[in-house]
Amino acid sequence: MFLVISRSHSLLLSLPGDMVAELARVIRWPDDSSIGKIVKQDLVPAVLYLRMCYPVGLNLLFTPQFLDLVGGTGEFDAVNLLESDRVFKYYKYDLIDKPRCEVTWAPILCLPNPPAVWNRTTVEALQDYAKARMLTACDLQHTGCPESIPPSLGSVFQRPKTRWDKTVENVTVMVINTNFCLKELERIPLRKLTRSQREKLTVLHRQWALEAAKNIPNNFTKLERKLHKGKKARQSMYTYIDTAHFPNQIIKINDVNKGLVVLVIPTMPQKLREETYAAIRYVHNTLSKYLSPDQLEKLYECIHYSVWNRYSKRGTGAPTEAHPSSIRREGKAGPQTTRVNIPRESEEAKLWQTHKERLRNACAPFFAWVEDTLKDLLPEEFSALEVSINVLPVGDSVLCHPPTSVVVNFNVNTIMHVDDKDEEICVVFQLSDCTGGELCLAEPGLVLRLRNGDGVIFKSNEVTHSNLDYVGERMSIVFHSDSDLDAWVEDYNGWGSNRFFRASQS
Repeated sequence: MFLVISRSHSLLLSLPGDMVAELARVIRWPDDSSIGKIVKQDLVPAVLYLRMCYPVGLNLLFTPQFLDLVGGTGEFDAVNLLESDRVFKYYKYDLIDKPRCEVTWAPILCLPNPPAVWNRTTVEALQDYAKARMLTACDLQHTGCPESIPPSLGSVFQRPKTRWDKTVENVTVMVINTNFCLKELERIPLRKLTRSQREKLTVLHRQWALEAAKNIPNNFTKLERKLHKGKKARQSMYTYIDTAHFPNQIIKINDVNKGLVVLVIPTMPQKLREETYAAIRYVHNTLSKYLSPDQLEKLYECIHYSVWNRYSKRGTGAPTEAHPSSIRREGKAGPQTTRVNIPRESEEAKLWQTHKERLRNACAPFFAWVEDTLKDLLPEEFSALEVSINVLPVGDSVLCHPPTSVVVNFNVNTIMHVDDKDEEICVVFQLSDCTGGELCLAEPGLVLRLRNGDGVIFKSNEVTHSNLDYVGERMSIVFHSDSDLDAWVEDYNGWGSNRFFRASQS
């Protein structure tokens, strides 16, 4: 009722699941924070007043089919908090449930014993009564006891795991088979290198990449020869692939086991390319710049609109009968919120919340196209990633289905790196008006020239990648999922067996 009156429903839907969970917790068990005091001093008295004035039945809020499932009827009293709590517990939100504080909510736990419960028939009859007499809701507020409605106005109508790289191949997919074998390679030891050392290594590889032969329509035969022994003969060997030579032609490069090395997607409709580029610049109009190479390192920006599980507190081995907020490590004291036990949105996404919603609306056609494309090309991986989405707390939504993270990069100038926390794949779409900026994949020796709106899929958690310097404006949107979400999918971070956890999946 409060959500309807305050018109906050859409705002609540835009909040990440962990914030909704925290809001629910502080309402049920308010603390001494500023929000907790509002609940105690304002919300509880307001609920007490409203339930005295409007003793509504639950069939005003729920369908008869749903009430049958939970044992409710048309006379199921919504102002009885014990009964309404039982109804709401039927919903499984993949969250740790917080019991209601009996001290704070004591005035409402006792029943007001109204003369009658207002069910749907009663309220519809009141509406007819008000319309017939041209009354407002305020006029009707203290007049609308069910018994006082004339019988003639009481008649109303009744409202009735997988192979991530198993792609679908069709006429739009050009398949290039190589003998490349990533597992047999001696990997670049990035973890052992300092930032300065990685920068120097990146400069060296960029020089090699720039030496790769360009303007050759079919470089794939050359690529096959370079990788015929499973790897490059020399670190300096790179092959240049330009999507301009293959308009609307998806390029799939396989390894020795027919596994996917890279999938290049230059098939986005031209109008959608232009609209998406304009939309990103509109939403984040202060971040994207027209740059020259000497400015790149200073102005690189990125925003992670992500749902992460990597920092969540695990419940493995914790007592199943104890509420998670009461469980602390030895030597730790102070209040504990269950928000730390569940996947939650990145701090950047919270700071840029308004921009996130603008991005959701402005780029809706692009996100829908990406979703359809991934579902068509990688159906098994799509289904596997959907599992994580389906069990996010409170049905949390993401910008693009099914990846849980959308990263927007501005003035992109990355040095050599591996995203070891990515779940299987990384999907990158370039949005640009620039010269240069090619994507480099070190192990297979690929230099990919992408135009505005071109996409690429590769295994970012294994393949070392970076990009070349450029002149102009260059942005990218990266889609990936957090590999640590596997722990949430398997057993809700170890909290699934806790008696206070309400799981949607059994």
